[in-house]
Amino acid sequence: MSDSFCPLPWIQVSVKPSGMMTTCCVMRPVVKSPSKSQIRRQEIQQQMTEGDVPFSRLWWENSDNIYVCGKDSMFDVMNGPMLNEVRLSMLKGEKHKACGTCWSRERYSNGKISVRVRIRRQWDNRFGIDEAKKITNPDGSLTDIDIKNIELRFGNLCNLKCVMCHPGHSSLWYDDWKKLSEMKTFWTDDGSDIDSFMFGGVRYSMSDDSPFNWYKTEKFKEDFRQIYEGLNEIYWAGGEPLLCEEHFQIVDALIHSGESRHIRMRYDSNATHIPTSLIDKWKHFKWIGVQASVDDVGVRNNYIRYPSKWRRIAENLKLLDNEGVGHSGTTISCYNVLTFLEFAKWARRFMSRNFWETMHFKHVIAPFHLSPEALPKHVKERAIDRIDEYLKSDESPHPRTMHHIKVDMFKNYLIEVLDTFDDRFYQGFLQHTRNLDTIRPLKFKDCFPELYGMIQEDYDGVC
Repeated sequence: MSDSFCPLPWIQVSVKPSGMMTTCCVMRPVVKSPSKSQIRRQEIQQQMTEGDVPFSRLWWENSDNIYVCGKDSMFDVMNGPMLNEVRLSMLKGEKHKACGTCWSRERYSNGKISVRVRIRRQWDNRFGIDEAKKITNPDGSLTDIDIKNIELRFGNLCNLKCVMCHPGHSSLWYDDWKKLSEMKTFWTDDGSDIDSFMFGGVRYSMSDDSPFNWYKTEKFKEDFRQIYEGLNEIYWAGGEPLLCEEHFQIVDALIHSGESRHIRMRYDSNATHIPTSLIDKWKHFKWIGVQASVDDVGVRNNYIRYPSKWRRIAENLKLLDNEGVGHSGTTISCYNVLTFLEFAKWARRFMSRNFWETMHFKHVIAPFHLSPEALPKHVKERAIDRIDEYLKSDESPHPRTMHHIKVDMFKNYLIEVLDTFDDRFYQGFLQHTRNLDTIRPLKFKDCFPELYGMIQEDYDGVC
């Protein structure tokens, strides 16, 4: 496999909840002036380091001259200057910074796990580097735009307000965001105020949801009509896609047209609501995969994925597993760094072998103060010990399984950041947690007693 090539910049468009367009779920939004954007990010990083500007959780996202679905065409973003630059880098064997998430995941997993690795496995026999060269101009633009995959996040409608989320991904966050803004919390110290929030460097009003309705525009509908007949895969995320009426409309239209039998569909869902009518419709598609966002078990998952109820989540996970379409995606944050493997143990006990072997693990990158990296060294060391205990136990899978590799990948990440510590982020975690506990019924020290015990002096000392 090439050290840098990925088919996605040639074949896929990804749309964020506010309509920002990029190539995939882990790439930054595509800008029309990439060099200018890079310089601006460097300037802000330097100002943050020197303490000249308040910390912004979204400083690294691009906001100047971005492509927005519904206003700009999906075909236009495919030949945007930034993607031209990325494609040329890949063809030269270079690792572009825009794809940094994949490079880091491959480093932690010894080249075995990343979005790029997965896509290469799927497309190597159909679209490799030789095919890419044939349709790439000297400036990196495409001679022929043929969108095969599309990632759709139909706005920010959601029925949860997960602790590491934000109004940009969940409309249910609005009320709590206002309360946190009134407290002048670290979490909202990014230019947000009581009536608005920053998302990807852009300010959005909480009284105007029109930017999150891009998928209702004629521009998007026209683009979709042009590409749906050739689609290979649709990836649905959110918000919560299974609450969106327009998602069901597209599913019905694809079934009616007969195109569904050629299309794979992947979902990220919080697994709180699985309509039985949709399960019947899925049978018309080539393949279905539902990644349920579950981070722990019992009250700990309820705290992180608030206000979900574990009993209902567990029932829906078993439903998806019985249908042969389910697996899980666990996001590891400051909160569950010591306990996320309890969910893996639960899955081994109650779910099919396929379910737990295909479990996916990723860690929070932003907000930085909820990333495991923000925790003190002694907590990270305890987490590493827990992972070693799990992998060596009689209950753990054989070391050569993908499950083992994914768990071990997170351990490698923790080892790499073991001595990394920024007190601003740690204090931000403590403050964010205390503030949430004043506005929500579940309390951190009750749900995570071990972690609380390890940081009790710091936690109780926060003003």
